[in-house]
Amino acid sequence: MTDSYSTKRVKFLIKTDQVEFFNLLKKEPRLSTEAIASIGKVGVRQVSDWRNAKSTIPTHAFDALLKISKIPRPNNIQILDQYSHTPSAAKKAYLATIKKYGKIPKNEKLRKENWEKWWEKTGQFQKRKIFEPKKIKIPRKSVELAELFGILIGDGGISKYQVRVSLNCETDKKYCAFVIKLMYKLFNIKPKKYPIRNTKCLDVCISSTLLVNFLVANGLKLGNKLKQNLSIPAWIMASPKYTMACIRGMVDTDGSVVREIHTIKGKKYLYHRLNFTSASPLLVEQTIRSLQNFNFHPKLRRGGRSVQLENKEEICNYFNTVGTSNPKHTLRRNGSRGLRHRS
Repeated sequence: MTDSYSTKRVKFLIKTDQVEFFNLLKKEPRLSTEAIASIGKVGVRQVSDWRNAKSTIPTHAFDALLKISKIPRPNNIQILDQYSHTPSAAKKAYLATIKKYGKIPKNEKLRKENWEKWWEKTGQFQKRKIFEPKKIKIPRKSVELAELFGILIGDGGISKYQVRVSLNCETDKKYCAFVIKLMYKLFNIKPKKYPIRNTKCLDVCISSTLLVNFLVANGLKLGNKLKQNLSIPAWIMASPKYTMACIRGMVDTDGSVVREIHTIKGKKYLYHRLNFTSASPLLVEQTIRSLQNFNFHPKLRRGGRSVQLENKEEICNYFNTVGTSNPKHTLRRNGSRGLRHRS
């Protein structure tokens, strides 16, 4: 049994309150999806289930989130015993067995022994299409591959069998089409889109062990990126053109173009910012060094987690040289209504 189900759990009596609780957590910069997954010792997919109120939350994770976010402890919750899910789980197992075999096997031990004999002698040698890995094109190192690596470093995730990019289904709608087209061009396999119910998020996914192996072999991280000190791979850092493309992918996914308004002695001052945020110290250091190599003057903000270009001329120069593949950044740069204000 995993840690997620080996402790007592918190159940919100009203599911919409659980959704609202996780919406409040988004306001805390330290509580990214990956950070919450790390706190709960679960995968990012499980965090999505918590956000959508599809499952209850381990007490150790819930208490840690309250402490970090300083949100008052909700009243409309119930603490469940660690085995409270067992009856429903048993019912599901029973129905699944009936559906598969038409009955409950009388001697489960004998059935299992017979199956193992069959597998050792025959089953493992049978060629079945479902077990064959999806064929992919193995691309050469290129500017486009470096940009995809930047996208995966920013908003990507790699599990044992799947590669995923998480985007906003509203503001990243056009960018989503770009990412799908890029992945198809590089690997000759079309990704699938999976909207996350009751959220504005969607995942662009490719399920392929060959793709996972290729990405990991070329420097990306399998599993929790932050625990493994997320960084830009060496083959990208060794080439200025690859580095520039990777930075573009990172900023297009985990970056933002904002305007800050400060009031000093009753007078308002407007400042433009190009911001990239990461909880990985190594990735932050690489980003600063790379921008400096391109003659920019980045500043380190927010406790060492945020890299910013704070000069309007430099921000314009960034878009003229590094560029962007995400239309929402172009809109915000040009001062459209999509530009966020932060006071």
